[in-house]
This record gives sequence, C-alpha cells and structure tokens, in this order.
Amino acid sequence: MLDLKFVRENKETVEKELKNRNIKFDLEKFLEMDKERRGVIAKVEKLKAEQNQANQKIASEKDSKKKQALISEMKKVAGQIKKLKPAPDFEKKFLELWRQLPNISVDTPIGKDENDNVLDHEWGSKPKFDFDPKPHYEVEAVKKMFDIKKGSQISGARFWYLKDKIAKLQFALINYTIDFFTKEGFELMVTPGMVKKGPLINTGFYS
Repeated sequence: MLDLKFVRENKETVEKELKNRNIKFDLEKFLEMDKERRGVIAKVEKLKAEQNQANQKIASEKDSKKKQALISEMKKVAGQIKKLKPAPDFEKKFLELWRQLPNISVDTPIGKDENDNVLDHEWGSKPKFDFDPKPHYEVEAVKKMFDIKKGSQISGARFWYLKDKIAKLQFALINYTIDFFTKEGFELMVTPGMVKKGPLINTGFYS
C-alpha cells in the first residue's frame, strides 16, 4: 500500500500512474476522506492526551469531591472520543480505496495490455526450423500431460494440471534451482502455507 504522506505530497505522480494503468479512481474524493479522517484522528488523540493527564490527577487527588468531579468530566471526554472516532463504514470504505492505489513504477513501460509489452533483452540465439513450430501446449504428445480445462475449472484462466513426464520435469527444474542457489550460498526456506490478512495488506498482495 502506498504511504499516505506520499499520496498527499505527490498527487500528480499518483494521478499519472492511475491513468497509465487505466485504473478508474477518484483521487480527489480519496484525499478529501483522508483529510477528514486525519482531522478526526487528531481530535481523538488530543482528547486521549487530556484523558491521560486527568487519570494521573485522579490517581493523586485526595479530595473525594474533586476526584469525583474529574471522573465525571472524563466520562464526558470518553463519550466525545466515542462520537468522534471514524464510523466503521467510513473506515472500511477508506481502506478499500487505499488498497486500490497502485505502486509507483516510473520505469515500467506504458501499455493497455500484454501486446504493448516491451522486450528488454534476449539471451542466446534463436533456432531456425524448416517448418512452423508449435507452442508446447499444442504438441499432441505433450497435450496429454496438460489438463487445462480442469485447471481453469478449479483455479480460473491460465492454470492447469501437469501429469506424468511434464510433472517430473517441473520437479526436476525445482530441484535444479534449489541445488544451484544453495551452492551459491543461499539458505533454503519453507514458508507458511497460510498468511494472515494483515501481512497481505501491508505487502500489497491483498485485494
């Protein structure tokens, strides 16, 4: 998620990024909500500071009448804090909008879809054939080891099941990669299979 201070101070940059990515987002409305939210938070924090000071006075006050008056006053302050806090619906809407803001990447080529992708570099020489080569997923011998239909039913487009030799090839590539990088000094690590909502939001992988 983009830092809110960055969004406030770099409005034009954020607007440009939204336009480049063809994202419909009302940035003006979001910044108005942010301003309103910050104002409320500032008032709440001020009242909480008063509350803390009063609590210290209450703890040290020996006169019962004065102590009771302070307690009564703090109950009113607590009521003010409760009223001032952003409504759950407002906070929920604000967070939903905040998550929609894309990361800023000035060196990413601008394009509407994958057809506008820019070739960065090529490695090796391309082989030449005396026939029109097919992509691997159209070769009959290989097609039997892919189950694209079932994969899309379970996980959506661009997913598939791998079977037999293709599955073995995938694991062989994984093992090769592990061996290669451990020799280079990297440490192998298995991470948790499940992640809490908070870390996902903080890393920008939650929508």
